[in-house]
Amino acid sequence: MGLVFLLHTAYLLPLTVVTLLLAIGALGFQARRRRGYRPLVVGLLAAGFVIAGKFLLELVAMTYGGIALLIAASIWNSRPNKNLGKRAPAPNPNA
Repeated sequence: MGLVFLLHTAYLLPLTVVTLLLAIGALGFQARRRRGYRPLVVGLLAAGFVIAGKFLLELVAMTYGGIALLIAASIWNSRPNKNLGKRAPAPNPNA
């Protein structure tokens, strides 16, 4: 398809960083209204594992662990928040 040049190491790091930033941005988008900032923190940790495992330490297990952690954070963030539907009842002005 003509995209083989992306597999070259010079392009792989920036491409990985950009895609991880997109994933982290999706976790952080409206984090306060969704599940809070915990999935975002897990996603940041996972992105660090991916970068360190792939480019700094060259540990395949760390890279795959970071990917799995990022997927878990995304699933965690995408689940509906049950607490949003439960609001305190409105005060009764006649009471």
